[in-house]
Formats: sequence, C-alpha cells, structure tokens
Amino acid sequence: MIAIIKKYKAEIIFGIILIVHFSGIIKNIEVYEIGIGAIVVAYGIYEKIKNRNKMRKENILILKTNNAQYRKTSKLILGIIAIIFSVTGFQYTAFEKPFLTVLIIIGFLLVISSLLTENSSFIEILNKRLRFENDIDLEISDISSIKLSESEIIFNQTNNKSSRIACLDNNKESIEQMKKYFEKNLNKIEFE
Repeated sequence: MIAIIKKYKAEIIFGIILIVHFSGIIKNIEVYEIGIGAIVVAYGIYEKIKNRNKMRKENILILKTNNAQYRKTSKLILGIIAIIFSVTGFQYTAFEKPFLTVLIIIGFLLVISSLLTENSSFIEILNKRLRFENDIDLEISDISSIKLSESEIIFNQTNNKSSRIACLDNNKESIEQMKKYFEKNLNKIEFE
C-alpha cells in the first residue's frame, strides 16, 4: 500500500486538491491552491540544486533528453506571463492581493527554475549496479554490451534481454563522454 502511495503521490495530491476545490469546504481556495503551486515549483528548484551537487560525483552520468529545452522554454514563458499578469492585476483589476502576491512569487520561481540548467536524467553506478532513475536497475555483471546512439542507449544483457533509455539528445561529444564513463566504471565492456 505504501509503495502505491509513493508511486502515485502526485496524482493523489491532485485528486485531494480537486475534491477540496469543488466541495467548497474552504473559502478562497484559489489562494491556497496557487500557494501549493509555489511550494511545488520551489521544491523543483531545490531538487535541481540537490541533483546538481549529486551529479558532480564520479559515479553519475548526466543525460540530456530531447524535451529539456522545451521544458526550460515553457517555464520561462509561464513565469513571465505570471509576472505580467500579477503586476497588471495589482494596478487594473479587483483580484485579491494575496492571490496576486503568490502568483508573482510563482512567476519569479518559474523564471529561476528555467535559468537553472536542466539535468534531465542521469545514470548512477552504485554497489555494482547500474541505475537509471526508477526504471532500470541492472547488475553490472549482466551487461554484455552497450549500444550508444544520438537518441538512445541500449544495454544488452547476458540473458538475451535488453534495456533501453530513449528520447535522448546526444551529439558526438556526449557519446564520447558516455563511452569514457562506461569504460571507466564497467570493466571490459563492448560497444556496438
């Protein structure tokens, strides 16, 4: 039960917010909802900074996904729109001041988040295991070869299975960095 809650925590929180919103239990719920949004954006910034420090370790390989630039641009645009809407709202509309204050905070947080480098994903080698976020967890001794391309990494295993990391945005330089990383951390690995 706890594993299910951890896996679907965002959906559960969103569901609770919807129930509270439409039930009318709390007056001026919009201010609280946008406050929760500010907390979520601030937590995202905290996670980026934490991951930036974590990725300085030798056993971490940073992967750039092909939607990283889209996320960065969309956060910047949404942040600027929130700031402009808040500033004009203070001057020309009858919106509640707490709502506009929290909205302007979200705008600035989104702009800050967009300016931080987007380390989309990473591979970590720890305790003789290769881990990619929560999807892939392989014993290093089970990896027979690795195929690197501009859009994906394929880990071929000794039991004729394979694991794939797709939607990557690699160039020749990043592929060479990956080769060096795997050669250093995986003994006698073959590349296809």
